[in-house]
Amino acid sequence: MMNEYSKLIGKKDLFAIQFKIEEVRNPYIWGHICYWINSMMIGNFESVTILSDVFIFLPHIIYDNGNREHESFYKMDKDKVFYLLSGQAFLNNHKYEEIALTETWARFSIEMGLDVFVGTVVKLIEDKDNARIIFSSDGKEVYDLYLKKGNVEDVFTCFSVQFNAIYDSIS
Repeated sequence: MMNEYSKLIGKKDLFAIQFKIEEVRNPYIWGHICYWINSMMIGNFESVTILSDVFIFLPHIIYDNGNREHESFYKMDKDKVFYLLSGQAFLNNHKYEEIALTETWARFSIEMGLDVFVGTVVKLIEDKDNARIIFSSDGKEVYDLYLKKGNVEDVFTCFSVQFNAIYDSIS
């Protein structure tokens, strides 16, 4: 069993992942996790979740590092991008579903499907030099943040390396 371990990777005013390990019962790690975007907490850090489930979602997020450029989405109004990339557009017009599959819109998703993130939508879109996160914690209020390209991906990569090392040390 591991003593409680807490870590913040990144910068809360830009993008960060915060996690806290409370208990290890092989093969499960129990604890807390959230994102910080523009100093706003995304996710329910107070609730305990199975942190080891991040291994289901991290490979898909990291796989698309460097593959999130889309000039139109980058320049588009945040509410329109949210409408398109959150899946709401599919309900109203099936042509968007075909376009999404062709253009692989899933690559913009950086949500981890953990129960503490239910209701949140977080998308990362890049142009050739910069990045933009479009996010909502409730599906109603949509926010965006412009930042340096690679910043978010570096946080995910660092989180993956550190979390893998923790998992390897306890298993």
